[in-house]
Amino acid sequence: MEPKTDNEGEEKPEDPPAVVRHSKFYKNHGDVILQVEKTLYRLDSRVLSDLSEFFSELFSLPQGVHVEGKTDENPIIVQMVTVEEFDHLILACIHVEWSIPPHPVKRHLDVLKLATMWRFPDYVKDQAVFELMRYKSKEFPPVEKLYLARCYDIKEFLEPAFKELCTPGATLAELSSNDIFRIGLSIYEVLTKVKEAIARDRRWFAFHAPKLSHIPRTDDCTKDQHKKCKKAWNSEWWKVMGRRILQPVDVFALNFQCSEAEDVLKSLEVPGMNPSCLGALLDFVEQSDALQFEKVHIQNGVNELIRRLEAGQLNY
Repeated sequence: MEPKTDNEGEEKPEDPPAVVRHSKFYKNHGDVILQVEKTLYRLDSRVLSDLSEFFSELFSLPQGVHVEGKTDENPIIVQMVTVEEFDHLILACIHVEWSIPPHPVKRHLDVLKLATMWRFPDYVKDQAVFELMRYKSKEFPPVEKLYLARCYDIKEFLEPAFKELCTPGATLAELSSNDIFRIGLSIYEVLTKVKEAIARDRRWFAFHAPKLSHIPRTDDCTKDQHKKCKKAWNSEWWKVMGRRILQPVDVFALNFQCSEAEDVLKSLEVPGMNPSCLGALLDFVEQSDALQFEKVHIQNGVNELIRRLEAGQLNY
């Protein structure tokens, strides 16, 4: 489209886009007219007031000579909100329409944003959180979860997001400066300390096999044989467990956050070791929760994040 020109050939500025009525949410039965960007909405003020403390306070303000919100020419201007965001909120809790899921993640993010900003009932926010928890990391990354957790005080997002960033495949080097800014220095501090503690304990565990001296010698194992059992156990531990623990390629590294480490340990066959000694030692390791160190560090980190969230210390 060519720009308009006057008689002297000078360009004239384009006319601003006209304000239009929303095709679905300009309701005949509505009694208040709102303008979001260049779109007019006509809604029921009583419904908005019942749902939102913000709108309740807005509609109770004293009006001057020119009452806002009664005509298209003088609507109530809603700032800092897009048409898409407002539509998503209306569909979620005012003019609810069922549609086949899954819906775009942004739909629930918009509801969460506006429901928080305009002080809607907790159930509106809780429903958005419930829906967002159903998305996989590719659609709703852990960094985004942690950002929302600290912005909107959402405890439910902390644990799954933090656990995901603590997996061997999630390195701190992969976090961009913007990622760190979004999760905040407080969360980043806890994350780095937990990952360092896990890395330290993995190195220690790789080089220190559970000691055979922790269990009594079985009746069918002589003293001389027991010495051989110890040597065979230490050797096999390093060959199978130690190397897997220190494996630099994450996909091959032994995972302690699921049952993989336990399964590998239970399947160990140690040539030269008395079967009774091996069985007793494996039982001891399992009962001692020695393989749970990563889960313990991560849970401690999650607990610290929850404590900071409740104390209002995740806002930086």
